[in-house]
Amino acid sequence: MRRIGKRLRVLGRLGRRDRGDRQALIVCGLGYASYRLLARIAASRRYTAVAVIDDEPWNHGTEVEGVRVHYPSEAASLARRHGVVAVVHDDPATLAMFDSATRDALGEAGVPVVRLSGAAPEPLETQLRAARGH
Repeated sequence: MRRIGKRLRVLGRLGRRDRGDRQALIVCGLGYASYRLLARIAASRRYTAVAVIDDEPWNHGTEVEGVRVHYPSEAASLARRHGVVAVVHDDPATLAMFDSATRDALGEAGVPVVRLSGAAPEPLETQLRAARGH
C-alpha cells in the first residue's frame, strides 16, 4: 500500500504545473494582443500564466499555449487559488467581459487589473511595476 501511495503522490506532482518561484498572472482575452502577451509571459523567468479568461463558451476548457481557458466568473476564485499577483490584458475592450461582482471580488482579493503590452520593448517586469505604481 505504501508503494501505491507514493506513486499517486508522484503522479499528482506531475499533473501540476511547476511554477517554481515565478509569480502567477491571469491573462484576459483570446485576441491577437492577448496571445502576444501570453507568449511574452511564457518566455518570462519571473511570471507564469495560470489561466486565460474568455467569455466565448466554445473556448471554455480549451488550452492556449498550455494554459486553460476559463469563464470570467471564475477569475476571482482562480486568483485566490493560485496566488495571482495581477490580472493582465493588452486591450481595454477585453475588460467588458467582467461584471461588477467579479471586479469587486478581484479588488477585495487585492488583485489588480493591469494593462501590459505584448509588443512593448520594455520587459514585463518593468511594465508591471510601472502599472502597479512601484
